[in-house]
Amino acid sequence: MGFHPQERTALVVGEDAYAGFEATVLISPIPMSFVFEIQEQMASEDRAAIRQAFIAFGDRILRSWNLEDANDAPIPATGAGILLADQGLVGQLIKGWGDATNAPPLPSVNGREPQSIPASAH
Repeated sequence: MGFHPQERTALVVGEDAYAGFEATVLISPIPMSFVFEIQEQMASEDRAAIRQAFIAFGDRILRSWNLEDANDAPIPATGAGILLADQGLVGQLIKGWGDATNAPPLPSVNGREPQSIPASAH
């Protein structure tokens, strides 16, 4: 029987001007091919590639958030939703995700892995 990593998520909490914002992001498993793809796109000078990297983040990493538009309508937690979000907020979101993916996993409790960890705790 082989090893299959369980899905783990982290809670990213907005700070300063974005206090009250919360998002759940995937931190594991994330294939290295996806990581390299995103890194290559973000390092590109091609704006379409950079845009695609943000869309891929929203579609594959972002699980949920409490973001709403000016009319109190929910903005979807997707790649399309990322493109509607404030750039500073997206910056905090991506930084929080990066911090959470580089943090050691929390210890298991009663033999169970925690499903979410607050990224702001790192």
